[in-house]
Amino acid sequence: MPQRDNDAALQRVQQALAVRLEQLPPLRPTAFEASVAHLVGGPRQLLDLPFGQRRLLALRDAFFVAPARQSEMRRLWRESLATACNSVAMARVLGLDEPCVAAAAVLYRVADVWLLTALADAESLTGERLRSASLRDVITARSRQLAPRIVRAWALTPAVSQPLLGWRDCGEPSRGGLPPTLPSRLIHIGSLLASEQLYEGYCTPGLVDAAGQELGLEAEVLMAARGATGDVRALLSHIG
Repeated sequence: MPQRDNDAALQRVQQALAVRLEQLPPLRPTAFEASVAHLVGGPRQLLDLPFGQRRLLALRDAFFVAPARQSEMRRLWRESLATACNSVAMARVLGLDEPCVAAAAVLYRVADVWLLTALADAESLTGERLRSASLRDVITARSRQLAPRIVRAWALTPAVSQPLLGWRDCGEPSRGGLPPTLPSRLIHIGSLLASEQLYEGYCTPGLVDAAGQELGLEAEVLMAARGATGDVRALLSHIG
């Protein structure tokens, strides 16, 4: 079982983190929409577009950055990029707005990116470094409440903000509100597919198919994303 940090160390980091998170959210990346628009053509096309790859690398290097936690941040980038590729492939089959789905999918862990950046600062300030279990607990506890702040600060359109905020509700018990939108469901499934693509052998067999059925997605929609797995992995080897 992963070890957690002692209470005193965890409290010191939590206090420093709370102060850091009281500040404004990170700035919206420059030319964000123009960068993620290169994902709309699919990973195979992007492999032949060095300019598009450079734009996405610039986004990665400007926003997905936390020097003291760079391995975790790089994992977030790879998961976000794969999720976006998968979500766009499914959106294309369903005739949805691909640029908006791409933008929401790239940002689907944006609260975790902010948290990890702030946590790295808090750890540097306190001289502590959280172990994996404590890190996971902190992110789980705070992530959901930070995403709406980013949506407001960046003035994201509803077509981007709704799936960005709604994908976490997929697969959870209904709270009596509206069901998750179709783009939200695509991002949720896209993230599960990304886990299959990135962590082969560590995923529950049949999980994606079962989740897709539960969310009302046809098999052909899932196949549209699965069919590009080789290209997604190739793209990750270039700009992951």
